[in-house]
Amino acid sequence: MRLFFAIITGYLIFAVSAGLLYQFLHQDPHGVTGALLVMLCAVSGGFMASRYARNDGLIAGLWVGSLIALGAVVAMVLEGPAAWPALLLTAPSAVAGGWLSQRTRHSDTSATDPGPASSQ
Repeated sequence: MRLFFAIITGYLIFAVSAGLLYQFLHQDPHGVTGALLVMLCAVSGGFMASRYARNDGLIAGLWVGSLIALGAVVAMVLEGPAAWPALLLTAPSAVAGGWLSQRTRHSDTSATDPGPASSQ
């Protein structure tokens, strides 16, 4: 159940933050700046989903990326090929966010692990 809520939370972080960025910054979603901003939102959504999911973190990032890809495919069917950056760039960015979260989590635990006790 925690994984399900992590996926939904990660996708909502992506969708709401990307929507707010477009609304307030008036960026063209199909321009370079708009694509980079959406990729940043996808990384943050995948990252937060992975953090919330704990043990299934990378899986949560994969699912968030899958939901983004599904939305991009639907947009391409309905609106034409203008949504290809979402499919090729944004969905993998969410997976990268999940991977980054897992990587930082493992480095955090190894930094606090004292390791084996010394024999002296």
